[in-house]
Amino acid sequence: MLVDEIRKKLGFLFEHGFVVAEDANQADDWTVVLAREVLLLRMTHDRSDWFVDVGYTFLPDKWFELWDILAMLKKRGEFPHEYRATNKMSGIRSALHSAIEAMLQVDRYKEEVMSLKAI
Repeated sequence: MLVDEIRKKLGFLFEHGFVVAEDANQADDWTVVLAREVLLLRMTHDRSDWFVDVGYTFLPDKWFELWDILAMLKKRGEFPHEYRATNKMSGIRSALHSAIEAMLQVDRYKEEVMSLKAI
C-alpha cells in the first residue's frame, strides 16, 4: 500500500506530527494526503515518479508544487539548503527533510503563499 511506502520512506514526517488525512483505501492507491495543523502534503506515486503538492487549510482546493514553495522559502532566506527539483523519491525525501521545519512556520509566509499561482 502507498501509505506503508510513505511511512517507510518519509517516516520523519510522522515524527513531525503529520497524520494520514485521506485513507488510500478509499481512493486509488496513487495518492495520499498527510496533514498537520494547516499544512497538507499530497503525495502521488505514478509508476516510478513521485509528486508532492503542498496545500493549506486556509486555501481549500488549492495546491502548490513543492518546488514552488521551496523556491519561495529560499528567496525569503528561510531555506538555505540547495536542492534540485526532481520526481525521484531520494530528491524529494532530501528536500522535505531539509525544509520541513521552515514549511511548518506557515504564519511567517502565509501572505506570500496566497499570492502564488496554484496548480
